[in-house]
Amino acid sequence: MAKISQALLTERRRELEWRAKDDARTLADAENIRTDQVRLKRAQKQADKMAKDREKEALAMKKIARPMNEKKVNKSVKKKKGTKQR
Repeated sequence: MAKISQALLTERRRELEWRAKDDARTLADAENIRTDQVRLKRAQKQADKMAKDREKEALAMKKIARPMNEKKVNKSVKKKKGTKQR
């Protein structure tokens, strides 16, 4: 049992070390992008394009979801009409 616990701790430490190294590389890349104006402008332009694409995708999802929501509302309205009011 102790060997399993030790193995899990060792695996967790390796995972944390890998994550820290990966984060360090990510931060270094981000700093390089921030200091290179051409690269930064390209990244900002791409981020804007990606955001617009996501907005279009979200709008398409809303169009799909709306009929489902309307059906639920219509069902509840029909139920209310059929009930006796005091």
